[in-house]
Amino acid sequence: APLDENQDPLLEIRQLENELAEFDAELMNKPRWLAFTKADLLEPAEAEARARAIIDELAWDRPWAIISSVTHSGTMELMQKIMLALEEMAEIEAMNETVNAAPDFDMPETPPEP
Repeated sequence: APLDENQDPLLEIRQLENELAEFDAELMNKPRWLAFTKADLLEPAEAEARARAIIDELAWDRPWAIISSVTHSGTMELMQKIMLALEEMAEIEAMNETVNAAPDFDMPETPPEP
């Protein structure tokens, strides 16, 4: 579908964030990525400028990408970054499980007298 100049991506992102928060506020604490699609419909410089303007307006500090499913531009890079992020999250989760599974030792409040 062609780009619809009547749509406001910034407004749509904010609406989606509001819907997520209303459904489950904890979702707002989960990792989120922003993917700007249909990059093939714009000149690369214009796609980048539009994406950066939205990123700046949102003060977005999470991962984001510009992709095209038609030309596959950016899709492989995005998949690789997501895979790395999932692997890192799995490692962190495994470390947390190990720490949480460690036996609890009751430590005396004061050291024993010699």
